[in-house]
Amino acid sequence: MPDSLPARVVGRGVTTDVDTPWEHLLRADFSPVHQEQLIHGKAFALSIRGAVILHNFMPAEQKATLKQGGVAQPETELLVDRYRDEFTGWGAEMEEATEEPAAWNRNRFWQILLDTGARVTRTAAFADSWLDMALARNAALIDDASARRLVRDREIHLKGKLSRFTNERSLEIWSEAAGMRRIDYRWSTVQMLARDIVDGMGA
Repeated sequence: MPDSLPARVVGRGVTTDVDTPWEHLLRADFSPVHQEQLIHGKAFALSIRGAVILHNFMPAEQKATLKQGGVAQPETELLVDRYRDEFTGWGAEMEEATEEPAAWNRNRFWQILLDTGARVTRTAAFADSWLDMALARNAALIDDASARRLVRDREIHLKGKLSRFTNERSLEIWSEAAGMRRIDYRWSTVQMLARDIVDGMGA
């Protein structure tokens, strides 16, 4: 698509090596439409990350309580500590965010997605519930009963009997890092393709 962000990046002939599109060197030159999308994309990626970490912290905590031959699993206890530290770090990121998440117009964000034809009703309900709590309490949510119930209910709704919260076998084979890669909206792929195209044009 000629008006897409990847097309604009390629058209400028400048390749980058940044983790997210909102860190791009030419962001200030992007169109108003893309600027708005990046503001919303960044706010969502940061705010929802806490739910992703909690989604891993809770089964790690649950797994740490299991016994194998009557012996506790210290490596899993270390995993619990790691995710607690990750959550604390996320809370600090929320506090330090350049574009204040509290000022984020979430209604506009969902409308942009709906305008693309995306079906987000159930996702929006979960995300809005999480974001309401995250913007109010962020780092304290790791021990918050309402936040834990929200994340637990979401997984059970999506996975049913295979949920790690209700199925011991699912908990045993859990990768211990489900969805932990930061949301970048496939930016790493865009950068790779843009670099190949720009390099090819200059060959």
